[in-house]
Amino acid sequence: MNNNNQAIPWSTLIFSGIGVAVFGFLSNIAWEIYSHRDVGSKYVDISIRIDSEKILLFARNNSDDPLDLKKIKVKIQSDSFMKKTLGAYPDISHIYKISSSVGKSKFNINNMEMIIDLDIIQVIEPKGFDHFGISINDSMESLTLENSKISVEMLDILNNSYFANYQ
Repeated sequence: MNNNNQAIPWSTLIFSGIGVAVFGFLSNIAWEIYSHRDVGSKYVDISIRIDSEKILLFARNNSDDPLDLKKIKVKIQSDSFMKKTLGAYPDISHIYKISSSVGKSKFNINNMEMIIDLDIIQVIEPKGFDHFGISINDSMESLTLENSKISVEMLDILNNSYFANYQ
């Protein structure tokens, strides 16, 4: 009796399976190392616009990781400031409202410049974007944002900084 069907040794099957598993594991690691875009200024863009006396910020996260923003520093240069101590508080509508009577954020006003340090919670998913803003309420009626020079620095939880300027 002549049998042309030869049995494949179990060891060959086992080693082939292990080889495929190792290749799949290592190729995923290599793909992650060589194609992964970490969150940072290289893959995050922000811009500023003014609408109805609100500073509106647009942030685009082109990385493969979530962008967790934790702080905004806004510098406004204008000749129309009133000297008064202000505070700020975030509103859940994504318009962070700055008020002279409520808040924990820091304001420094000297000469023709106001610096606002505002703690925020803003998460932008990988490949996502968000549009949020800052509204300066009460006691700043004389401030016209359209005629001001504004610079913004955003800080994420990894202490990466992102910058944008207006005018």
